[in-house]
Amino acid sequence: MQEKWIRDESEKLKSKNYEVEGAVEDLIQTICSYQLDQHVEPISAEEIQKLSKYYNWSMYQALLHATKYSLNQMKERICGRRNMPKQILKPFFEVDVHLEGDACTLKPTLEEV
Repeated sequence: MQEKWIRDESEKLKSKNYEVEGAVEDLIQTICSYQLDQHVEPISAEEIQKLSKYYNWSMYQALLHATKYSLNQMKERICGRRNMPKQILKPFFEVDVHLEGDACTLKPTLEEV
């Protein structure tokens, strides 16, 4: 179940990345094809590369920030916050233990958790 959710969300993220990449390429194409006055210098290839590099840097920063935020949220849910009064935290996962005679079963199983 979790693997399917991760796969679906990864596909969404990939799709959005392609959309933004396409938008940047369209922007560059629009800028390059725009008719300028003769006394204005055309856009240099270096400036176009700078725009592309800026997009790549911004995307990297967004992914880095999202990853750090997710890991910090996970850490808080597992460990709780330091120097904070006791708070009610949502469980990171829930497991039911069933005892029947000498047998003990977990639902969901450890592999599923």
